[in-house]
Amino acid sequence: MQFLLPWLVLLLQLPVLATSPLAAEIQALKDLYHATNGEQWKKNDGWLAEDPCSAHWHGVTCTDGEIRKLKLINNRMTGTIPETIGDLSNLRELSLTGNHISGTLSEGIRRLKKMRLFSASKNMMAGDLPDWLGELSTLKEINLSYNNFISIPHTVGGMQNLSELNVYSNRLVGTLVEEIGSLRNLKHLYLINNQLTGPIPDSFAGLHKLERLALADNRLSGVIPAFIPDIPNLNYVSTGQNQWQCPLPVFKYRQQRDPPLTFCLEKVPPTAAHESLQLVVRGYNLSVHDKWGIIPPNGKCNKTTVAQPAAPGLEGNSTHKTAVRIRLPDGLAAGRYYVCYWRSSCWYRNWPFPSTLHIKIGAFEVLDQLPRPPAQAPPPAAPEHSSSGTSAEPRT
Repeated sequence: MQFLLPWLVLLLQLPVLATSPLAAEIQALKDLYHATNGEQWKKNDGWLAEDPCSAHWHGVTCTDGEIRKLKLINNRMTGTIPETIGDLSNLRELSLTGNHISGTLSEGIRRLKKMRLFSASKNMMAGDLPDWLGELSTLKEINLSYNNFISIPHTVGGMQNLSELNVYSNRLVGTLVEEIGSLRNLKHLYLINNQLTGPIPDSFAGLHKLERLALADNRLSGVIPAFIPDIPNLNYVSTGQNQWQCPLPVFKYRQQRDPPLTFCLEKVPPTAAHESLQLVVRGYNLSVHDKWGIIPPNGKCNKTTVAQPAAPGLEGNSTHKTAVRIRLPDGLAAGRYYVCYWRSSCWYRNWPFPSTLHIKIGAFEVLDQLPRPPAQAPPPAAPEHSSSGTSAEPRT
């Protein structure tokens, strides 16, 4: 009878092992493996053999018997993230960058309440970022760049520990979410290359810890607020290729590179029967040898499409020229144009760029540059005959 006792104890433990938290986490990893075509992963060493902590599954890091990190970067993953990913309840870091994951953001990620870093950049995910994203209050960094997401939820303000928000190069539309301004610990905000419109919200004045602000290549408009250069820790700003109104603030540091330019349009006193437009380009180390031009959307940016501005058009001190004013041709037809920039030599950290640099630095709209023709009264209507035979007054 005594020799049966150890076996009886083992049998009693089996249901406990099968329903333990670690068993659920192991199953979550297996679900991810099958949902993302694990057999075709670039690396799948150890996967599906025993438990991930003792068998050292590729990309899985365990601490004190808990699965803490899952890093499967550039691993040829396809398919979607299963909802059981939420069973990895002790996960601190989830990195799935550089794969071919599609679909929307998995609902299971909502349950990863201990996660501090989430990176799924360079994938094929799409849709709205969900409202529950704001529930991930422990998250410090989120990188969803190079996907196809179209919106950031207003609940983002709940992520009070967030230090980096990166939704670079997606398909974001609409205005900048005001609640971003309530992220008091935010240091890096990357929203370059989207389709965002409207002004920078006043709430961004509360981003006192912000160090890097990247908003270039959108359709933002309005005046860049004067408080932006005064954010105490800010050392990098990228605002080019938008539709700003003048005046542009003066930054105390280099804004961006390749090329370091932001431009706006302002009206100047009329020269004829209509107002003229002036292009103001603000940058870093502008030169009298730089050339500028205005071209239509299908125009080419090269030597023949640019004209060198006069030296008095440059502004700044004797060491660094920081702005140039270029008067646009009077009577420029309404439509969409690009600013063309040509530089014969350009240096950054003592390394030369190619001998010439031709680039479209952004688009602007001329909505109503030509004078409107005087209003004309409509032609009189055909006379209406009354029953008495006399004609009525013409309609006006």
